[in-house]
Amino acid sequence: MKRGKKTGLKAVTALILLSLLLPAGFSQHESPDVEQSPAPQEPQSRGNDTPGVALGFHRGVFWQGQSVPGTVQGAETSPILGAFGISLRLPFSTVLALNPALDFFTDEYLYSESVGRAVPTQIESGGNLGPIAQVFGLGITLPLEITLRLGPSVDLFFGPGISGILRIPLWGIDGTTQDEIGIIWTDLHTRGRWFFPEVRLGSRVAIGSAVSFIGMIKTEFPIWHAWDEAAMPFYDTLFIWVNLGLEVRL
Repeated sequence: MKRGKKTGLKAVTALILLSLLLPAGFSQHESPDVEQSPAPQEPQSRGNDTPGVALGFHRGVFWQGQSVPGTVQGAETSPILGAFGISLRLPFSTVLALNPALDFFTDEYLYSESVGRAVPTQIESGGNLGPIAQVFGLGITLPLEITLRLGPSVDLFFGPGISGILRIPLWGIDGTTQDEIGIIWTDLHTRGRWFFPEVRLGSRVAIGSAVSFIGMIKTEFPIWHAWDEAAMPFYDTLFIWVNLGLEVRL
């Protein structure tokens, strides 16, 4: 009887010890260290992935066709001038957007009595050739851009637009009076000579999540030759622009 009690006591003691040891053993085998896989990261968006309002800054040059240098003393031969500007792209979708812009430049204009026109003049020209004025140029453009995706970060865009190019005489040069400045202003803007339909072609390359590099060429057509009765060839006052710049999505 005593021996049975001792055996039972040993069994209880063994069960208690086993209950204390088993959790530790199971924890080592049932909860092994498992390397946690990193959570999937969303790909970073590029500057032209989704449509958004974007502010652009550009610098460029333009060529202005001239047909009178051979007949007007002091007239500039199809000048190439520098310009700079700003734009604001307003997308309707990933394909269509308005991209109104302002361009700024300066030049000198001579009013030639022989042809009855104000034309860009050489900087060396004197007042003896006719009224001369320093001109501030303001281009106001409203284009409709169509965008095609060429790659993850590259877009091609093109489209038509309308432009108004104001060439504003600021002051007279070499004795030119205010009345003579008025003659230059009138000639440059009468009969719609400020109105230019345009076409453009360019590329947009994303260089960050909100910044893109822009390269563009555009041509502005002096359609007013159709009604101004000046008997000038169509390329006279044709503008061809080449612009480079940056666009920042707001």
